Amino acid sequence: MKKLIFFITLFLLFSCNKKENQNYTANYQAEVKELLLVHQADLVKNLNVFDSLAKNDFQIEKLKKAFLESRLAFKKTEPVIAHYFPENNKRLNGAAIPFNSIYDNTYRVIEPTGFQVVEELLFSEEIDTLILQSEIYKLKTLSAALENKLNYMQFNDTSLFEAYRLQVLRIISLGLSGFDSPVAFYSLPEAVSALEGLKSYLEIYSKDNNELNTAFKNAIDFIKNSDDFNSFDRYKFIKEHEKALSKTIKEIQEETNIPYSKFRTVIDFKKESFATENMFNPIYFSPPRVEKADSNQVALGEKLFFDPILSGNGQVSCATCHIPEQGYADRKRKVFENTKLEVNRNAPTLLTAAYQNSYFHDGRIPFLEDQAKSVINNKDEMHGSFDEAIVRLSENEEYKTFFNQNFEDGITEKNFLYVMASFIRDLPSFSSKFDNALRGKTALNDSEINGFNLFMGKAKCAICHFYPVFNGSVPPLYQETESEVIGVPAQKDTINAVVDPDLGVYYVHGAPLKKFAFKTPTVRNAALTFPYMHNGVYDSLEEVIDFYNRGGGAGIGIELDNQTLPFDHLNLNENEIKDLIAFIETLNDNLGAY
Repeated sequence: MKKLIFFITLFLLFSCNKKENQNYTANYQAEVKELLLVHQADLVKNLNVFDSLAKNDFQIEKLKKAFLESRLAFKKTEPVIAHYFPENNKRLNGAAIPFNSIYDNTYRVIEPTGFQVVEELLFSEEIDTLILQSEIYKLKTLSAALENKLNYMQFNDTSLFEAYRLQVLRIISLGLSGFDSPVAFYSLPEAVSALEGLKSYLEIYSKDNNELNTAFKNAIDFIKNSDDFNSFDRYKFIKEHEKALSKTIKEIQEETNIPYSKFRTVIDFKKESFATENMFNPIYFSPPRVEKADSNQVALGEKLFFDPILSGNGQVSCATCHIPEQGYADRKRKVFENTKLEVNRNAPTLLTAAYQNSYFHDGRIPFLEDQAKSVINNKDEMHGSFDEAIVRLSENEEYKTFFNQNFEDGITEKNFLYVMASFIRDLPSFSSKFDNALRGKTALNDSEINGFNLFMGKAKCAICHFYPVFNGSVPPLYQETESEVIGVPAQKDTINAVVDPDLGVYYVHGAPLKKFAFKTPTVRNAALTFPYMHNGVYDSLEEVIDFYNRGGGAGIGIELDNQTLPFDHLNLNENEIKDLIAFIETLNDNLGAY
C-alpha cells in the first residue's frame, strides 16, 4: 500500500503541469535530463569496458579497477535514479541477499543482481569466473535498459529537489556506513563522487554560487583528507557539513521559486537539516488520509493507554507491558513473565515506534493503528475482545463525553484506533543527548563520539540500524522496514548454541528464507529497554555486542543457511565495546514530560 501511494505521488508530480500555478521563472527539467543522460551514458560506457575485460582479458586487478570506476560513475546518476526508479535502483545497487517472492504459492527464490553481487564475487578469495561474467553482463544490461527509459522520462522540479535533499541523507546513512560497499570498503571515494554528481545537478539552477561551491568543497575535502574507512570521523562530518549541504540546497530551491510539495513527505523539506527538531514526519507512515491529531485527541489516547478497561479481565492495560519509566518496555524476557500467562516474545519499546512500515517482532501488520486491535484481541496479552472493549467504552459515560467532544461520530473503531496511535506517535522522539549534540545544544565526549563512529563504521551496526532513526526503516525513501535473520539463541551459549525455535516473519507469509527472521528494532532508548532480542535472551548491551562481535548465530555454533547478518568477526576490542555502549546511551530520549 505504501509503495503504491509513493508511486501515485510520483506520477502526479510528473504529470501535473499547471502553468497558472507556477510562480518560478524557469523550468530546469530539460537540462537536468540532459545531464543525467550524460552521467548514465558514462556509467554504461564504464560497464561496457568492465564487461569486455571480464570476457576477453580476465585479470583481477584490471577488473577491480574497472568495477570501482563503474561505481564512481553510478554515484553520479544516483540522486535522480534512486528517487525516480527505486525498484530499478534496488536491482542495480541492492543488498546481495536472495529473497522469496510472496506473490505466488511457490515462494520462488529471487536472486539478487547488481553492484553488490558483483562486488562479493570479485573481491572474494575464490572467484567463480562464469558466474562473475554473467553478473557483470546483467549489470551492464540493466543500466543500458535504464538509459533507454530515461529518454522518455519527464521530471518535476519540486520532486527533483526532494531527490537532491534525500541524496545527502543517502550519502550519510547508506554510503558512509558501508551499506553498499560491504566488501571493497570503497565508501569514501564513492561519497566524494556522489557529492560531485549532486553538485553538478544543482549548478544547473545556480551557477557560480559561492555558498554552493564552499559547502560542497568543504565536505569533499573533509572526506578526501581522511585516512581510511574505519578511522573516518562520521560524527564530525555530519555535524559540520550535513547542515551546510542541506541548507544550501534548500536556499537554491527557494531562490529559484520552486515550490515545496503539497503531498505527504517523510521529512519536512522546509527545514534546514536532518538533525532539526520535528524533521521526520510520523504521519508519513500512517494510513492514507490520516492527519496529525490535536492535543485533546492525544490526551484521550493517553488515558486509554493506561486504562485496564480495554482488557478482558479489567486488570491489564497497555502500560502493563509498556512502562514509561522503563522506556515503554517492561524489562522482562517475555511479556507477563512470572505470571500465569506468558507471551513468547519480549515487549518492544513504543518510543520511535511511529517511524516504521510494519509492527510487532514479525512485522505482521503495516500500520500503528492496527496494533492496539491486535493486542486487545490476543488471548495471551490482553485476553479480551476488541468488539467488547468498544462496547465497554460506549457504556462508559466519561469516555462517551470525551469521544463526543473530539469526534462528530463519537466512539467508533476508527476513532479509538486513531487516538491510540496518535498517543504513540506523540511520544518523545529525537530528543536525546545525541540529537541535541548535533543541534549544538550540548556536546558528546570523546568516548561517545568514537562509539558513534564505530556504530557507523567498523562495528557495522548502521548497515541494519540506519542513521538517523537507527531502526530497520531504510532511508531515505522509508518505503520498507527490514527484517533480518541473525541467529538468536534460545539460551546464552557461545559455543554450542541452539537457535530460538520462534520462526518469526515466516509465520506471517510462509517464505522459507524468512525462517527465524525478525524486524530490525530501533537502537534508540536501547539502554533503557533491556533485556534484548525478540526472546529477551541477553540482559545487557555488553552481551548483545559480544553476540555481534562473534558474527551472530554463526559465531556461536548456530548454522542457518539463510542468516542475513554477515558472518564476519568484528574484532572489536574492550575499549571499543565500551565506547559503543557509551554512544548507545546517548540515544535515550528525554522522558521528563512523560
